[in-house]
Amino acid sequence: MSITMLSGYSKRIMIKSMARNRVIAKKRKLTEFRNKLQNAIDTWDELIPIEEHPYWCKVQNKIKQLEEDLSEAIKDEINIQIKEEQK
Repeated sequence: MSITMLSGYSKRIMIKSMARNRVIAKKRKLTEFRNKLQNAIDTWDELIPIEEHPYWCKVQNKIKQLEEDLSEAIKDEINIQIKEEQK
């Protein structure tokens, strides 16, 4: 069913649900990435420190990007809730 075919109330519920699901998905992805990083740190057995590995900077940038995406998703969800309360 297309979202354009829903009634006004159903559409608002669907939009709120989609925003909440987006936040949950972003949190899940960030947690998975952090857990993988922590596992790599815990099992690191190379001569050079993990912080000097060529991929370290990329991993840190990816985590920052995921955190920014999560923050944006939370802001969007809050804005949707505020608009809903104003109606």
